[in-house]
Amino acid sequence: KSSHNNTTTTNSTNNSTNNTPKDQNNMEQIEQSLLSMAKQLHHHAAHTPNPYGLLHGDYKIDNLIFHPTKPKVMAVLDWELSTMGDGYCDVANLCMMYFMPSLDKGWGIAGLGGMNLNGT
Repeated sequence: KSSHNNTTTTNSTNNSTNNTPKDQNNMEQIEQSLLSMAKQLHHHAAHTPNPYGLLHGDYKIDNLIFHPTKPKVMAVLDWELSTMGDGYCDVANLCMMYFMPSLDKGWGIAGLGGMNLNGT
């Protein structure tokens, strides 16, 4: 019985000596910052048009299979990055190719940004 009490006392003593007042103050500041961010996110999420839904995570032309003769998407591939969230994330990812510079700009990834697409 007394050895159990000693173990409990030793553990609580070790835990309290690891936290200095400065560490405790830093932890309290971090906790308050996280709580503030969580409140802000909760507030703003309530005002989004569709705050929660299925996201593909990598929605782009490369991951679509089109009908051979009709302008129709037959399948969406590559779902390993799927998650839940705002559907506008997939729209933003799809639109990104229009803003990324073309391959000749030297970024190593090709986009349509800055290209003359008139008449195409």
